[in-house]
Amino acid sequence: MDIKQKNEGAVSNSDCTTTANAVSNKCSNIELENDPVESPYHYLRRGEFTSELFKLEIRNFPSFAGFGQLKKFCLKLGVTPRKIKQGRQGNNVFYATFRDSSERDDALKKLDGSIYKKRKLVVRKSNPMPDPYIMSRKEHTAVVPQSLQETVTPLAYLPYEDQISNKQNAIINILKDVGFSDESLCKPILKSPMVDGYRNKVEFSIDPETKVVGFRLASYKAGTIKVCAPTDLKNISPLMVNVAKAFHDYIVNSELPAYSPLNHKGNWQQLTVRSNGEQLMVIVTFCNYGVSRDIENNLKALHVFYTTLWQSG
Repeated sequence: MDIKQKNEGAVSNSDCTTTANAVSNKCSNIELENDPVESPYHYLRRGEFTSELFKLEIRNFPSFAGFGQLKKFCLKLGVTPRKIKQGRQGNNVFYATFRDSSERDDALKKLDGSIYKKRKLVVRKSNPMPDPYIMSRKEHTAVVPQSLQETVTPLAYLPYEDQISNKQNAIINILKDVGFSDESLCKPILKSPMVDGYRNKVEFSIDPETKVVGFRLASYKAGTIKVCAPTDLKNISPLMVNVAKAFHDYIVNSELPAYSPLNHKGNWQQLTVRSNGEQLMVIVTFCNYGVSRDIENNLKALHVFYTTLWQSG
């Protein structure tokens, strides 16, 4: 068993100070409520690195060029962004994040109006995006499935032959959407010799309130962080289900809380299980937020717990 420790949100003191000072300057026209459940911009106050601060929007970059070319072009102009990401597919917009306001403003002067492949770039400051979880709940747009099966294995209620046919038709429709009308281009899907319990690697989430180990009922953007146990899923082997249950039984008695994606606090974050049929690998992802040095004793106790569990069968 492997234990991965993550120092979540660890930034230097200077970065924390810079980020905290930037919130009021960057978001002077954005309502920042005291309650994190109410404010979609409360995440800016954590003092952690976020790509939403000191951000530039870069437009009119050639459609044939991509992330790598933009990064090289920035370096050529003496611009060193901390992160570059592309906007939604099709709108050909890039976003670049910088360490502080001075670096961002310097990059704005150098990039705005610069020429790349005979294209004049249009660059401007970009406001931070609201937290999608909070926005979904405030606008009452959250659509949460009724069961975990609906989220993880939406076709499990169909006979296996119908599942194959459904996926085959989905691929054909995708090919048509991108301009290929010849259905013969889509080769028949090969059937799996193993229909149930075929997953050889599973990454289990942990519910920050109940410490249930399993899968998210929906995405963070959909407005929920609820986790349900994988007991009724056909694609997970009974062995992996038992590992998840055993881990839940251990951490539910632990004084350390589960990690919460809402405030980035807590410790027990993820359980990864991998099996080849004969051997089993378990990886516990642990965030050492707010814990003392004696956490090593807790992690050693977890190792002893699993070792005893396997030896007992």
